[in-house]
Amino acid sequence: METIDSTSEDERSSIRLTFKTGLDLDNVTNDVRNAVSRVVDNLPEGAEPPEIFKQSAGFRTTMWIEFSSETMTDLELSDYADRYLIDNFSTVEGVGRVTLGGERELSLRIWLDPIALAARDLTTQEVEAVLRKENLEFPAGKIESKDIDLTIKLDKAYQNLSNYKKLPLKRSKDGSIITLEDVAKVELGPASTRTLFKGNGRQVVGIGIYQQSDANTIAVADGVREKIEEMQTSLPPNTKLEVSFDRSTYISQAITEVYKTLIIAVILVTIIIYLFLGNIRALIVPVVALPVSLISTFLAIYLFDF
Repeated sequence: METIDSTSEDERSSIRLTFKTGLDLDNVTNDVRNAVSRVVDNLPEGAEPPEIFKQSAGFRTTMWIEFSSETMTDLELSDYADRYLIDNFSTVEGVGRVTLGGERELSLRIWLDPIALAARDLTTQEVEAVLRKENLEFPAGKIESKDIDLTIKLDKAYQNLSNYKKLPLKRSKDGSIITLEDVAKVELGPASTRTLFKGNGRQVVGIGIYQQSDANTIAVADGVREKIEEMQTSLPPNTKLEVSFDRSTYISQAITEVYKTLIIAVILVTIIIYLFLGNIRALIVPVVALPVSLISTFLAIYLFDF
């Protein structure tokens, strides 16, 4: 390993490891994954498992796909994309990673009222402790018989919004029960409201496609477009998948310009040679040499696997 760089911000930290060239990237990735797995238990409570992925120095988004709907909310779009679309695009040959932009993960949002808490002699820590204690699910034993064994499961998990609103927090001095809705506003909403992804003026979910380091950009883009066509019939009603950014477009245009330049160059060179020599027979040698040299160059590029 040559260098380690890290960047940290609110709720996220990224560590970049740079290795010497010539190493097997798959073996290196496995070594890093094994090292990280040994310290996962030491991560802070509530931290999500680290994501490990390999990338080349020029690792950039190959495509951005826009997933939109006339009837589904941003939460429903995010949920559907996370459940079904990411796995589908991951199967395209050459795709290394698929991410969601503007993802709205469904969560229960509790907005505590400090005045209501103080009036009922409650603290934020007490409310948090009740939420952790009450929202449980664990095994409670077995019932064994001659023909069947049954596992008893104690399920205290709250199932809907109204259940959470009626969650008992504490008994007040007059004997009444203080519930969560007495001291807080409880609603379903996105886990984070700090990110937003818009396409053509409306809120959408973006799907970012990253190619593998050795993959061909145009081949990956073509495969993704074929996958979009294949998935259109299975999408929910009134939803659309559209390509909003495609890096292969620039590459295709650049290759087209190269072809144009080669053709123009051959024509101009041929005309100039003829004007100077004035002999068709003398012109044949350079005219044949030009395409032969080009073909030889591309043959060498092909043999060296560029």
